[in-house]
Parts: sequence; C-alpha cells; structure tokens
Amino acid sequence: MSFFFDGHEYSLPFAYSEIEANGWTFDIADYGYEDGYVMNAGDQTYESIELKNPDYPDVTVKIGFVNLDSSAKDITECDIYAFSLDTCYGFDQVDAFPIMSVSGGLTIGMDEQSAVAIMGECDDVYEAEEYNSYSYQDEEYNRHLDFEVNDENGITYFDLTYYQ
Repeated sequence: MSFFFDGHEYSLPFAYSEIEANGWTFDIADYGYEDGYVMNAGDQTYESIELKNPDYPDVTVKIGFVNLDSSAKDITECDIYAFSLDTCYGFDQVDAFPIMSVSGGLTIGMDEQSAVAIMGECDDVYEAEEYNSYSYQDEEYNRHLDFEVNDENGITYFDLTYYQ
C-alpha cells in the first residue's frame, strides 16, 4: 500500500510524524480534545482526522489512526492506516492541489479509460451523473483502493485503507 503524495513516498501503515514533517498537520483540540487523545493498544479511529497544509487550503486530506503498539500512546504517536485525498470542492477542481499517485501509476487527473486500463475491470463501480467511483480490494479484504473520476478533471479522489 505504497503511494506518492506531495513529493514524498508513504507506505500504509506509517507514522504520523512522517507526514507531519512534510507540512501536513492537525490540531486534536479541533475535535474537542484540549488535553490530547490517548489510543489504547489496537485502537483505531475512523478516517475522520483532517490534515491541513497552508500550501493547499482547499483540498481535503483525511486520515485514520491505528495504535499497533502493545501500550497506550498519544494519537500523534500512532500510525496512519487510512488515507484519502479529495481535490474537488463540490464537483469543481480546486486551484492548487498536491500530486498523488498510487498502484502502478494511477495519478490525480488521469482519465477514466487510462485508470481502468491500469487497474483492470472492477466489479464495484458506482456510476453517477457527475462522476464514477471505483472500488478495488485484495483477496483478504484488508487492502482497499477507491478512486473517483469525472469527465472534466479525471481522477479527483483517492482513498486507501490497510487493515492490519
């Protein structure tokens, strides 16, 4: 579950400190936890924490945390097991967004035909007027890759999840 994002390579799961060092951060106080948030061994959050970067004020990057350690620790010391990028606001492409690529060359902006050629046919396709959504998973159902594509902008959304 490796991917390139904003000029850096990551592989799920990875330490939050890796992406934080590259300018993507969050404040747990924004979620009502003024004194931090402790995760017990084996705990995981939904993909609900939104990362911010001043270079890309209009994109949405969300992550999910997992504590793979045998003891409790602060959420910022845990690993990221889920990652999503959305480069649209509504159905309009934002002006500035980080480049992201995954699995064999899928890239933000790639057209639908090229993406399906790389990934192969998909049994789980949601077709809508504004976009089409593709969902792929491995045979064990623990690795998931979803992407959305529209005619005008190509791929505008990625969601990767690696359940341990």
